[in-house]
Amino acid sequence: MRMVIAALVANFFLLPSLVRADTSPLVFGPEVGRTKFCEAVGQTLLAGDFDRLDATAKAAHDMTHRLPGGETELEIFYRGLAQAGCADEDNCHKDDAFDQRRQRLEQWRDRMPADQTPRVALLGFWHIAAWTARGCGFAKDVTQMGWQLFGERSKIAAHYARGLKPEDDPEATRLLLELARDFGAPPQQIDAIFAVGRDRFPTYFALYGTYANMIEAKWSGRSDLAAPYLRSLLTNPGGETGDVAYSFAAATLLYASEGDDVYNATTGLDWPTVQRAFATRARLYGLHPWSWITLCYLATVADDRDAARDAFRKLGGPVTFWPKHGTGEFYLRVLPWLMVRDDGPTEGPAQRR
Repeated sequence: MRMVIAALVANFFLLPSLVRADTSPLVFGPEVGRTKFCEAVGQTLLAGDFDRLDATAKAAHDMTHRLPGGETELEIFYRGLAQAGCADEDNCHKDDAFDQRRQRLEQWRDRMPADQTPRVALLGFWHIAAWTARGCGFAKDVTQMGWQLFGERSKIAAHYARGLKPEDDPEATRLLLELARDFGAPPQQIDAIFAVGRDRFPTYFALYGTYANMIEAKWSGRSDLAAPYLRSLLTNPGGETGDVAYSFAAATLLYASEGDDVYNATTGLDWPTVQRAFATRARLYGLHPWSWITLCYLATVADDRDAARDAFRKLGGPVTFWPKHGTGEFYLRVLPWLMVRDDGPTEGPAQRR
């Protein structure tokens, strides 16, 4: 009898640890990094741990938690909810948990129908699902089935967009921009969404790169929009925030140029402003490897060897990609140029063809 009572007492003290769920936010910060946090968000969703998702969403919406480079916890949080391979930038990873992810997101929404965060996540989920079905190739390479699924899933995404206001959530603003582009909305509507997001969430820097993509000639059909847009950022939001916004937009627009002709009237980019913008961003938030490589490229095509060398040194590791040409271009042409110690004028590697 004494042994039975002892066992019951022991089990009683174990009960709280068995029934008390962990409702603290998922840990976020440089020590965790993008990949681990993003994957942890997805795993928490698939496990149905909605209390912890709620706590993490609340912490992320504070908009003060960032990784080096200025990326917010919130954008990584939403990415972890919406897609497989969430630590990467592209949307072309096959999602083996597609149906389970959808079901969990719907369960989360049904649990708290007044909370817009699950709705924003469902909008992101279906938007990414549409582009995954389409594929990341050129339009001419998309199959008939790919276009069909793209249309069907985009309509589902539009369903979840109804009632969402761009001033309510910064990721909702970004996704509404994406959706407006996909449905060919008038430029005035796209501009209005962006203006609201910029004014309400000026330091949600993902917005500036997304809008820069909207006004590229391949989407807008015009080549005269990028330069005025870049100039506008220096006054609205302006100041240090405008500099950082400029750096995000510049990183998108450099790919809109032909070859290495980055600094031209179409892009509106000029090296002194680019250099200042990235310097401000590095001082305020630091830079992650992708941004150091981007800055190294932008300095290289500007023939500023000192700045390119400094960016490469601060990268502190291998160049894992090189804009427009691939890493072979960097190691065969750019790196030897960086290693030259003669301070006399020389042509940059981008011009030596």
